[in-house]
Amino acid sequence: RGWSVSSSETKADFRNLPSGLHTFEVRAMGQSQKWSEPFAYTFRILPPWWKTWWAYTGYFFLVAGLIYSLYRYQLKRQLHKQETENLKALDAFKNELYTNITHEFRTPLTIISGMADQIDNQEKIKGLIKRNSLSLLNLVNQILDLRKLELGKLKLELIQGDVVQYLHYIMASYEAMAELKGVELHFIPKEKALFM
Repeated sequence: RGWSVSSSETKADFRNLPSGLHTFEVRAMGQSQKWSEPFAYTFRILPPWWKTWWAYTGYFFLVAGLIYSLYRYQLKRQLHKQETENLKALDAFKNELYTNITHEFRTPLTIISGMADQIDNQEKIKGLIKRNSLSLLNLVNQILDLRKLELGKLKLELIQGDVVQYLHYIMASYEAMAELKGVELHFIPKEKALFM
């Protein structure tokens, strides 16, 4: 906006000029004490590399890539969370269904077992019905115990029992099937009793 103070120095020092196009004007005063016409010198100061257009383009792509990566991460996390919740809901539904089905089995099995007691003069058939209905009831109870185990409500009940008697019980549940197929089934243990 104005001329600097005249000096006999033959150089000018300007620091911290912003990047862009600049014009340096100088005029001189000769022996006649008159100012000459200004001499103009135009020059450009280049910006540092981090302020160039390609640096800004790089910043843009870097920020866009970070935003996209963050979006993908959040989306993946939400999908995983939703999938986990869906699996939990499906598992809960399945367990509820199993529990309901097993409760539905329990009632008729209890009735069959009770009705078997009313059969007269057919001790073998009565025994088979009783054993098999109790066996099925035991399986139903085991399914219910699985549900309790998943919920963490099942308590471990350790018992000591005669394994030979248990094997007799298991073999007896197959006697009816063997008889229908014309097969004789025998269980002859070496020990009369074996407690475990």
